[in-house]
Amino acid sequence: GGLGNWFHGSVRGGEANKGANLASQPEANELQRYAASTTNAAVLAKWQGCYEGIRRVHQLMELIDLCPDPALTAAERTELKAQARFLRALWYFDLRRCFGNVPWIDETMDAATALQVPNNVEIYPQIEADLAFAIANLPATQPVAGRPNLWSAKGYLGKVQLTQARYADALATLNDVATNGKSPSGAALALLPSYGSVFSAAQPDHAEVLFGTQGSANAPVPAGSSGPVGCCGFFQPS
Repeated sequence: GGLGNWFHGSVRGGEANKGANLASQPEANELQRYAASTTNAAVLAKWQGCYEGIRRVHQLMELIDLCPDPALTAAERTELKAQARFLRALWYFDLRRCFGNVPWIDETMDAATALQVPNNVEIYPQIEADLAFAIANLPATQPVAGRPNLWSAKGYLGKVQLTQARYADALATLNDVATNGKSPSGAALALLPSYGSVFSAAQPDHAEVLFGTQGSANAPVPAGSSGPVGCCGFFQPS
């Protein structure tokens, strides 16, 4: 829960109440009251989880350069780096929204240098640079579910612009996505007839998905109290 945005997004944003009872995952109670303590486990999990994701992106970028296999072409290496930089943009966007200004650590820094990076510089320009690289170097569709395409990156760019109150830029970007965009599997982006279908485990990749990771607690996904989202009274409507 601490890393996911149902704590840091939906509960803090007023979309939902934590639910359950006060004794269950009490760190979310503080988030809902806007009174998170310095020892709140969910805050620490968010910080550490995002920077761990960024660290793995940097490892991947290094391995792409070091890979000796001549069958991996220059174009394929560039696309893999575009996927990596898309993910780095997502991690940093989460950090920026949750914590304000944070240290921007990139793939050129060793651990000693990274520890000295201050948090007094706005990182939105770097986030947008990563997304621009992804837009320029990702394909329009992907052969494998769970990988971003250029429309994934452009959709997130629009969200980044909107978060900064750059409404004219966001409108232009998101109009392009709405008019011309495709899901990674190649479906034209469109609203599904039923809102509930957006979250159905039966169709995880559909016309509303700009980007979605692939994962399952169990397969097939069980329903009710034994399922990954049906337990314990969490995430109640506000």
